[in-house]
Amino acid sequence: MRDIGRVGQRLVRGSADIAGTTLTMTSQDVGFDEAGVDAGGVVVAGGVVYEIAERTGADTLTISRMRASAGGDLLTPSPVNGVSVEVP
Repeated sequence: MRDIGRVGQRLVRGSADIAGTTLTMTSQDVGFDEAGVDAGGVVVAGGVVYEIAERTGADTLTISRMRASAGGDLLTPSPVNGVSVEVP
């Protein structure tokens, strides 16, 4: 999963803040809803790959550090502001 940012087509690019398990875009080229971003995908924020647990809006996602199984508890990322984000 660490190489996912180099593979595939980019769906969304921009910058975001991460607080708890919520990633909120502060700028983006395409909305998550328009790009078809949804649970089960990945987002690369500041070079770190996170699992998308849920799309909660056109500019917000619930994310988790990578889990051993999809049914496991969400693993809270470190909080950051203004991080570069891509969804491949």
